[in-house]
Amino acid sequence: MSEIYRFKFSVEFSDLLNNFAKIHQYDERKDFKEEWKKWCETNIEIIEKERIEHEEKGYNGDIMKKMYNSVRYYYRNKSTIKKEPVKRKEYIHIGKDILQNMDEFIKENEAMKPSIGFDMYYNINRTRHNSREEEENYKSLLKKTYKNRCYNISKRVNAK
Repeated sequence: MSEIYRFKFSVEFSDLLNNFAKIHQYDERKDFKEEWKKWCETNIEIIEKERIEHEEKGYNGDIMKKMYNSVRYYYRNKSTIKKEPVKRKEYIHIGKDILQNMDEFIKENEAMKPSIGFDMYYNINRTRHNSREEEENYKSLLKKTYKNRCYNISKRVNAK
């Protein structure tokens, strides 16, 4: 059996701790501690069961301190609002011919700073777009790609 480095409370016990923390979320420190002592006395059997489970798994710390710290500093500050996942931008693929052309340009102009090199590259290989916004997005994409390829090419050259 592998060694455990993070001892988590059971789901049921975590729910109890979370409920306590939310009820006393805005209590002053002194009031919070008093309520915590009362809660521990009321739930002594559940706490003892959790302590035994932790010890069987190999936990040898102070379970009461672990519970208090969890309630006071984790559960109390934990947000109940579900966050919407961030929608990722659609990946825009750059063709191999453009990448090869870019690599050749970078190798031919190796001594040039990437920012100056990109400006030259873009002016030479500029394409027409339907709108200014579309052109700016394409330019931004090319710029990131160009600088990334400059970095990778210089890394390969320096590794030799």
